[in-house]
Amino acid sequence: MSKTKSKTGSRTPTGTVVPPRDRGAPRPTRTLSFGTSDEATGGRPSRTPEPSAAASWRTRARDLARTLEKVAASSGEDAGTVAAVERAHAAFHLASTDLDTVQRVAHLVDRAYEALHEPPITPSAGALRGCAHVLYNGLPRRVREQTTFVKIEAIVLGLAGEAESFPAVVKATADLLGWRNEGLNHVGHVIRLALATKSEPIA
Repeated sequence: MSKTKSKTGSRTPTGTVVPPRDRGAPRPTRTLSFGTSDEATGGRPSRTPEPSAAASWRTRARDLARTLEKVAASSGEDAGTVAAVERAHAAFHLASTDLDTVQRVAHLVDRAYEALHEPPITPSAGALRGCAHVLYNGLPRRVREQTTFVKIEAIVLGLAGEAESFPAVVKATADLLGWRNEGLNHVGHVIRLALATKSEPIA
């Protein structure tokens, strides 16, 4: 059966009349999914997504788990190994700090830095103290109870003197969450074990 056309529409082989498309109307579109072929891509498969980053961190997780199991089963206590385990534990648990607390403190510090570096570039003593009050009062209760207002003033003064935003925020957030002290504790443990171990002559 042949197709016939008319001014009012087109006729399909089954006899169904299809109304003509309004030339002013936009062409219908459809979303292409990754890994499919379509005329819009010249018949070639569209770009596939990059391999998931999960593969690499899962590999490292399995490797770390095997290493930790081996270390836990050993009878010795190597200073470097013990320090590495302590660092891994602290990093994984964020020194017992939940992610919500980290986010809250980091955002407060970031806003404080931005406020301190708005014109005029050199904030007045009153502005520094006001910023310290805002930062102190906005801290989560557990963090606020572990610090003092004097320490917050010192942190704010440090933020004002830092030229780079991100390093300043990292340092201040680490100070407020006690992560710097945590790092020193790990270093101290390594040094204590090293001092208790008989040293060998260095070639």
